Amino acid sequence: MKAERIYFKVSGKVQGVGFRWFLQDTARELLLTGWTRNTITGSVEGEIQGTTSKIALFLADIKIKHSWARVDNIETEARKILKEEEFTIRPTV
Repeated sequence: MKAERIYFKVSGKVQGVGFRWFLQDTARELLLTGWTRNTITGSVEGEIQGTTSKIALFLADIKIKHSWARVDNIETEARKILKEEEFTIRPTV
C-alpha cells in the first residue's frame, strides 16, 4: 500500500467545539500520524500521514462525523513523508 502525507486546512465552525480532539481520535483510530492545530484565522490545519485509502477515510469522516462542527471547506496539499509515531495537537499559530 502506498503511503502519503497531506497538509489540510479546514474552515467553517471548527474552533470551540472540540474539533482538534476529534481529529486526533479519528487519526489514531485509523492508525494515521501527523498533527493538528487551530489558526488565528479561525480554521484548523494539520498534516496527516498514512495509506492513501486511510487518508481518504479520514478526510471523509471529518466532513460529517463531528456533531457540533460545520465543515465548509477542506484544502489539501501533498507533503513530504516524515518519520513520526503518533498524531498530536500543537499550539495555536
